[in-house]
Amino acid sequence: RVAGLSDGGFFPLVQHLHADSDDNAKCHYARRMQRVFDNHNASTATLAKCAAAHPGHHAGPMTHPYKCMFAEYLVPLVETPVFSMVSAFDSWQLEFLLCPSSLQGIEEYGKNVRNQAVKALLRNPRNGLFIDSCRHHTKCWSNIVIDGYTQAQAFGVWYRHYVNELDEEMKRLWMQKDGFTNTVCQQ
Repeated sequence: RVAGLSDGGFFPLVQHLHADSDDNAKCHYARRMQRVFDNHNASTATLAKCAAAHPGHHAGPMTHPYKCMFAEYLVPLVETPVFSMVSAFDSWQLEFLLCPSSLQGIEEYGKNVRNQAVKALLRNPRNGLFIDSCRHHTKCWSNIVIDGYTQAQAFGVWYRHYVNELDEEMKRLWMQKDGFTNTVCQQ
């Protein structure tokens, strides 16, 4: 059996929430990703499938295929089961993407990350998600505990259940709903 593991790579399209500064490049991450999409002709089968699933004939969030580079549009179309480990307050995203960086903006960002990750990943009943509230990007496998499980243990529970096709209901979501405290995962 094959399964995917994502450690800190859930980048939702949230820049539109506070793109209030034309001077600040951080406020325009979506535009930068559009350039990456265009420059690299990012048209793999999954991206083509995503663009077809979200045609641009309506006014709304999916009017350009480059948006399929963002997790909430692409992940629901990935057929391989995925377990994702995400920080609602990803340190890389807070530093390089968030605009503005006020406490209110950070809290709103974290809430949006949580909502988008749950919606995108748990649409597939074979996916799992560990989402914490610490400020880190990756590599916190044994430092953060949710519901008595570290990231490594949660992945193990999810993976053993998936591989063995156990009949009982699988735990798929470990989530901290704490607000932003600027606590760094101790590595």
